[in-house]
Amino acid sequence: MPAKSKPVEEKKTFIEEARRKQIIDAALQTIAEHGYTQTSFAEIAKSLGITKGLIAYHFNGKHDLITSAIHTILNRQGAYIRGRVEEEAKGSAKLRVYIEASFEYISQNRSQFVALVDLWGSFTSPEEKKAFSDSAYDPCRAHLKKIFRIGVEQKEFAKFDEQAWLRSFRVQLTGSCCNGSSTRRQWTCKSPAVS
Repeated sequence: MPAKSKPVEEKKTFIEEARRKQIIDAALQTIAEHGYTQTSFAEIAKSLGITKGLIAYHFNGKHDLITSAIHTILNRQGAYIRGRVEEEAKGSAKLRVYIEASFEYISQNRSQFVALVDLWGSFTSPEEKKAFSDSAYDPCRAHLKKIFRIGVEQKEFAKFDEQAWLRSFRVQLTGSCCNGSSTRRQWTCKSPAVS
């Protein structure tokens, strides 16, 4: 009989958080290697040498694991980028470093982003995908807004329609970072020269 899942509201212990991280990392690696449709709790458990029940104890189903994995990737990338961007004072330098750090992080963590491309395909409807995407990318958008507002205050950037620009910027950056096919075997990251 599978172990009962913990309520989402309960604060997790250090050990529980470490196990969740371990399961998410194994899930990302398994998805990157085999694809989302071929990845099950059984495959993830096998890669860790644990039971499916232990995964079910920490995650309320595959959807919970998927959304946690996407948030994990985006949070890790965000922390890396923020650390680099905060070293700069000028808005234009912050934006340049944001772009460079995005390419660097994706290049250094290729398998996570191969899995991420696959995970976006796991949502059952365009509405569900959009709602999740909107909330998942909120920290990214907030960070970019801060950079652009600094650039406007420093008179490096002209005023603009923030929302339209942010959507366009993220789409262009993501498209540039993930140049090529979204299949696991053909997916490549290319970093353009930034002066």
